[in-house]
Amino acid sequence: MTRQTVDVYLDRLSKELADLPDDRRRELIEEIRGHITEALSSMTDPSKAILLLTSGVWSRNDKVLGLLLFPGGLAFPLLLLNLVGEVCMSSTVDRRTTQSCTGTSLPPVLGIPLLIVLVVTPLVVAAHLASKLRTRS
Repeated sequence: MTRQTVDVYLDRLSKELADLPDDRRRELIEEIRGHITEALSSMTDPSKAILLLTSGVWSRNDKVLGLLLFPGGLAFPLLLLNLVGEVCMSSTVDRRTTQSCTGTSLPPVLGIPLLIVLVVTPLVVAAHLASKLRTRS
């Protein structure tokens, strides 16, 4: 649900409540706006997926994109960066230097393209879905 969708809904609701005094109508609209904002901010990924699947706004392809390529958004690559890492330490004893490493890392030839894909894909999908939503409203 976008801010524009919420605004359209609240405008229609305000017109339906035209018989109420202006102060009371504004108070109700702001209270409902607050409830909608709170509900949207507390939604979990599974509930967002259910809304996406049941929505009549999106085509089947849009739903597949939204479910397969966008879950977690940019959180997944950031999580991956925290989980995958390698720490190396060097020590010198009697002019002999030894190096020991702990952790794991991907070779740069794999890690850099993977990170780019994981960061760019959610942004491209979000832009695509936003564009589709704008053309439908």
